Amino acid sequence: MSDICSHSHKEDDVLVSVVVPAHNESMTIGACLEAVIESDYPSIEMIVVNDSSTDNTHNISAGYNGVRVIDVLVKSSAASKNAGAQIAKGKYLFF
Repeated sequence: MSDICSHSHKEDDVLVSVVVPAHNESMTIGACLEAVIESDYPSIEMIVVNDSSTDNTHNISAGYNGVRVIDVLVKSSAASKNAGAQIAKGKYLFF
C-alpha cells in the first residue's frame, strides 16, 4: 500500500486535512484513500472516522501508513465529520 508520508514537505507547504467519514465502507475505502494519497499536493493529513462499522473498514484504513483512524459510535455523517474536524491539524479541512 502507498505511504502518505512519502510526499516531500517544504516549509511553505500548508497542511491540508482530509477527513473521511466511513460506515461499512470496506469495498470502497481503499480506492478513496489511494485517490487522496496519489494527489500531487505534498502536505496532507488523512483522518478516517470509522463510525460503527461492522465490516473491515477500520483494518483496511489502518493498513495505510500515515492515515489516522478513529472509531466513533455516533451513527451520523455530520457527527463523524465533526469528530474528525476536532482532531485535524491542517489549515484547511476537506471532507
